[in-house]
Amino acid sequence: MSILFLLKSFKRRKTKVFLTVLAISIGVLSVVIISAVGSIGKNIIKNEMSALGLNGLVISKNIDLDTLTLSEYELKEIKSLKIVENASPLIYNTSTVTVNNKQSYCILFGADSKNNDTMKLSVVSGRPFYSQDITCANKVCLIDESFAISSFGSKNVVNKSLLITLGDSTQSFKIVGIINSKNSMVKNMLSQYTLNFIYLPYTTLMQFSQNENFDSITVELKDNATASLAETSLLKQLSFMSGIDDAYKIENMHKHSDSLNKILNVITLVLSLIAGVSLIVSGISVMTSMLSSVRERTHEIGIKKSIGARSVDIMVEFLFESFLISFFGLALGLCFGFLISFTSAFALNVKINFDINIIISCAIITLLSGVIFGVYPAVCACKLKPIDALKIQ
Repeated sequence: MSILFLLKSFKRRKTKVFLTVLAISIGVLSVVIISAVGSIGKNIIKNEMSALGLNGLVISKNIDLDTLTLSEYELKEIKSLKIVENASPLIYNTSTVTVNNKQSYCILFGADSKNNDTMKLSVVSGRPFYSQDITCANKVCLIDESFAISSFGSKNVVNKSLLITLGDSTQSFKIVGIINSKNSMVKNMLSQYTLNFIYLPYTTLMQFSQNENFDSITVELKDNATASLAETSLLKQLSFMSGIDDAYKIENMHKHSDSLNKILNVITLVLSLIAGVSLIVSGISVMTSMLSSVRERTHEIGIKKSIGARSVDIMVEFLFESFLISFFGLALGLCFGFLISFTSAFALNVKINFDINIIISCAIITLLSGVIFGVYPAVCACKLKPIDALKIQ
């Protein structure tokens, strides 16, 4: 028995073999794509949380007291803790913006110079905020690409000015950079409400809104820090500073992303099991194809047995043929599955991490089902008597 001989056998009945391989590959393809969808979904959730600066702990006031603050003092103390990698203020407000005598609503975000990384502000032209912008509360801003095009008719608006109205005050701000507006699903979803996103230095926004407190503080922990222990430590430190128990609350954003990831894992597993049923069904197509092969090669089997081929040789030949068909289907399904998955991930600009356990299980089930469903045709072939087989042309 040789691979070349089996390939020639496949060539003689290429249509049936191709359809069987195609059926197997579609089952494998569906499992790979479902695994990819789960992975892409988890990475999108992670990216969106990071894009909003909510990839760690979020500290806010738990009670409304005039004496309770969430300001530069608390921010400095939080940054000084050993478990904290970075801490950034979060402040936002709604406003109106005027460009060329046209008014539109906007959301103002206060950003630190380090927020360029924390909030994933991807500057496509111009510059990000510098530390001097924060220290001096400079009247500069970053705007969305989409807002630049809709308001100015061009992306080349760096160094141009716009008017922002907040309450009774209207001030002029210089545009120093343009943000990529296509990298956030949250912004894209909110864009249907024609809201524009404008980023100001957080010190500038606090002065503009006459607010001495942050809305909240986002905390990025060091890699060796445990979120639950860090949460307890931060609450203890903040309570000591304020002299009031339960004055602040901390929301662990990792818990929300973990919960969503667990839901996605369950959905991915269930859909993978459903797709796995198609792999079992494709095994039946392998059996059908091999039974057809036994009928077509009955005379050939008789010749082989008459010149000394053993029944076990015939059985192994047909089992190996079943294995090869399953292997070709598996390889084809994996190739197209990975190709579609990586293309989709590239289009969505997200990383993809396949669940290796699902892929390995898929491969094992595919090959085993092919061999198992090939046993009956192989047994039928090896039981043929040489004299009876030679009579059939």
